[in-house]
Order: sequence, then structure tokens, then C-alpha cells
Amino acid sequence: MVLAPCKGIDPGQLENQRRLFEQDYGDYELTFIVEDARDPAAAVVERLRRAYPRVACRLVCAGQATNTGQKVHNLIAATRDLPDEIEVLVFIDADVRPSSHWLRDLVHRLSRTQTAAITGYRWFVPERFTLPNLLLTSMNAAVAGLFGPGGFFLLWGGSWTVRREWFERAGLPWAWQGTLSDDLVASRVLRAAGANIEFEPKCVVATPVDTTWPRLIEFARRQYTIGRCYSPALWWSTLASSAFANLVLGVNLGMLIYGLAIGAAWK
Repeated sequence: MVLAPCKGIDPGQLENQRRLFEQDYGDYELTFIVEDARDPAAAVVERLRRAYPRVACRLVCAGQATNTGQKVHNLIAATRDLPDEIEVLVFIDADVRPSSHWLRDLVHRLSRTQTAAITGYRWFVPERFTLPNLLLTSMNAAVAGLFGPGGFFLLWGGSWTVRREWFERAGLPWAWQGTLSDDLVASRVLRAAGANIEFEPKCVVATPVDTTWPRLIEFARRQYTIGRCYSPALWWSTLASSAFANLVLGVNLGMLIYGLAIGAAWK
């Protein structure tokens, strides 16, 4: 089962979600989750559901969240009372654009290992070459570079999968109650339950982006705040490494300015 929480309209959303209906995978079901049927995302889903009648698809209206983030609330509602035949849960964000083999690569990797969960990541693709877009892309690329063999992988909520048995063993629907982060909470409780998380580079998904300075600042503030609350060890280590890198850069710039001011000879 592929679960895709939606809210509003993201850049290229029609094409993003069309890709989910065109996956190179034999038997899968799509579940789109919105707050209510008036959400513009619901109309996009209905349009695609009519265009692809052979793909099993349902739209869940989760209602307004009260004590959790809306995305988390949507996921809790969609995973309540799962059919017995569901063995694997796959999660994807509405703003990403997966390849036609995304689902196959993600699930196949899970089926041929003893791993409990597999994660991909995002790669921002600027819609326009503006400074906010390029800065956000650069920030995200720095994080993407942390993924690789032997890394300490956190789940990224926009492209990941988990075996149902581990989803239930870790008590994820209950762990999500009263939280704002789906992926950091999932990473924590799955690891606490003894689960192994691996990274699948083929499931790094393109994410069209067109941001502004206010939205960029809000995005960065939200990411750092959520990280500090739900993954404090990683947050402090990231802060320390960033501070050290900025200190080195500042010292080098200071030495350059000082050398220019005193007319130092360059060899």
C-alpha cells in the first residue's frame, strides 16, 4: 500500500501524482489522504483516478488535526484498520516526482533483505534560477551527501517503506500521537524496537521547488526546530559541525582581508 498525504497544491502536483499511477509494479494500491474533500488536492486525485481506472486507489478524508501535525494525523487515519493482506507500507510526499520504477526499487530492496525499513531522500530541482531556490537546493544537497554506505540513516518521510510487522511491533500509530514529525519519530521508535534502516539511492526523488525568501526562512526554521525536538543528538552534532565550518571560513576570510590590508606578498 502506497500512502500519500496531501494538502493544497504543490508545484507540478498533477504530474507528481500521475507518476504514482504509472508505476512499473504489478499489484499495488494508492491511498491519498487529505484533511477534507474541499482540499484542492482532492480534485487532482479524483481527476487521476478517473484517468487510470485500473489502478486501485482510494481517497481518505482524515478530518482536522487537534493534537498532532496534520500530516501525522492523516497517516494515523490512513493506517487505522489496515486490511490483513497488506504486508508492506510505502510512504511518499505529494511534492515529489518519482520515477516509474521508484516503487519497484523501494519494495524489491526490502523484499530481498532482512531490513525492516528502506529510505530514499529528495533532490530539489529549482523551477526558476533564483537565489532562494538555489540556496535551498544547496542546503538540501549538503544533507543528501550524508547518506551512503555505513551511514546512520534516518528515515525521510517523503520516500520510505517499512514492513507491516515492524510498523506494528514498533507501535508507530501510537508513537505518532501528539507529535509533529512523522519520519524522525518513526526513525526513533523503529530503532528502539531493534529495526534496521537502510538507504536506497535509486529512490532519491526529484522535488520541484519554487520558493521565496520568507518561505525559505520558514522552511529552515521549521526543519531545525523539529530536528531539535525529535532528534536532539543529531541536531547538536549538526550545529557543532556547521559552527566549526563557519569558524574556519571566517578565520580564512579574516586572514585574507588582513593580508590585503598590510600588502602581504603572495607566493
